[in-house]
Amino acid sequence: MRLCVLAASVVFAAGCNRTDPASAAPVTGHASVDPGAVQRTPAPAAPAPAAPAPAPSGVAPVAPTPAAPTPGTVDVAAAPGGALPVIHGDKWHDEEEEGGRNFAAFKETWVYVDGVPRGTMLFAELPATLPIAWKDDVEGLDFHPGDPPPHEKKIQLLRWRLADYFQLIGIDVARIKMVYLHGAGYVAIPGPQFRKFADGLTFDLTGNDLTKTRFYWPVTMKTNTSFDRYAAVSVFIDKPPLKLDVHNNPFIDGVEVNGIPYHGTPERGGFRVYVDYKLAMVVKRNELGAVGRVADTRWDLRKLLASHGVKVEPVAGDLVIAQGLTEQRRDRIDEDYVKHLEIGVNSQASGTMLIGKDDRPATALHLYTAGHVPPVLPMPEEQRDWQPPGKPAKQAAK
Repeated sequence: MRLCVLAASVVFAAGCNRTDPASAAPVTGHASVDPGAVQRTPAPAAPAPAAPAPAPSGVAPVAPTPAAPTPGTVDVAAAPGGALPVIHGDKWHDEEEEGGRNFAAFKETWVYVDGVPRGTMLFAELPATLPIAWKDDVEGLDFHPGDPPPHEKKIQLLRWRLADYFQLIGIDVARIKMVYLHGAGYVAIPGPQFRKFADGLTFDLTGNDLTKTRFYWPVTMKTNTSFDRYAAVSVFIDKPPLKLDVHNNPFIDGVEVNGIPYHGTPERGGFRVYVDYKLAMVVKRNELGAVGRVADTRWDLRKLLASHGVKVEPVAGDLVIAQGLTEQRRDRIDEDYVKHLEIGVNSQASGTMLIGKDDRPATALHLYTAGHVPPVLPMPEEQRDWQPPGKPAKQAAK
């Protein structure tokens, strides 16, 4: 298993040197972004007006607009299906976090659709039935001078297809206008290109706690840039896509975006509750109040869900533990357990909640309704010996 450790003082440090033609260097002719830079360095002002430089492939040039969006404006069109409205412009800039450009602002890799959070890409939190897209690779073996070959062996590395993940969490891939992968800048993937290369556009998880994503794509898939690691994914379906200038800086309505487009400051932490793999709510302990309270530090989870417009009759679930490299697992809970689910505050660990009357710690929860209960599956191994196509994948419990 190959691991990368993020340097605490470098926000976009160079990643593992895993050579993969799918994540090539920035396309010649496009401005590259310094992976170690927290802030972009503005280009010097031209002494006289000049013809605008061409925009990166697949994105529209910036059209200067004098009118800026008014922070606090309720953008009801951004949140169909009963979700809370997105506040257009609210928290686009955070002085302490540089508007989300600082890697530390992204605790986990969140996925947003038109600014609305739809899930986090954590190892144990991924849908249990997400298909694996094994990647062929070669691993060097230890040997002494004069030892006969082989000196290497064929292996396969754990990857998943981004399109498969999107579909399982409820994103209609056929309607995608644009996908943005947030690194030190933005990788812009138009919807038609995403669908064309969907089979080869994959990801894995890295970092000392498996919270950062790496994306890979075929060498024939041309992009405006690429990065070692990524901290968020933005999918645009109904909203107008971003406009990137020649320095890969994003704009909406002529205003530079300092955060997650149409959302603001990146989501961080919280206890995520999914229903049939779709994100239903995020419980933040500092936001818990009288609604659903059954004791001083305990709440009825179904009442909390109902307060967010989510009425569910679960018949099973998976308690998720996603912490570090060693604590990555899913524990199945049955229908009797989920009928009267309570959650409690874990004073010993800020990243977990206590679930059920026996106070089982968890970082997230998958609930399943009738007809949507997946089989109990162990966590997949991060690499395996090479196997021919079509051979069932072995999975190793963690």
